[in-house]
Amino acid sequence: MGPIFASHLYREDHIVYSSKGESMGTYEYQRWVEPPTEMIQEVLFRALRSSGRFRAVYAQRSSIRGDYLVRGHLYDFKEVTGSPMAARLSLDLELRDIKDGQHRLDSQL
Repeated sequence: MGPIFASHLYREDHIVYSSKGESMGTYEYQRWVEPPTEMIQEVLFRALRSSGRFRAVYAQRSSIRGDYLVRGHLYDFKEVTGSPMAARLSLDLELRDIKDGQHRLDSQL
């Protein structure tokens, strides 16, 4: 599992909001438990491990070399004001074969 790249807004723990999809900002006092990039990476890591499709899943920062690398880019992760409470997420994921460098999967969420 490689890194999830993002703008500085999503590498920090401030909650980003938007109003009617046009204006956006960050809350001064409300914060995520950890930055969104780290939360998403952890969710993906757990989902891949528990799927049963892989012998093992490791973080890229470990000394173990795998067959594939999953990495991504977070474009949008913010609260949308209104009722009911909602959030907007835009994420690209890439699965790359380490041996031949070929993309095996590109996905937008």
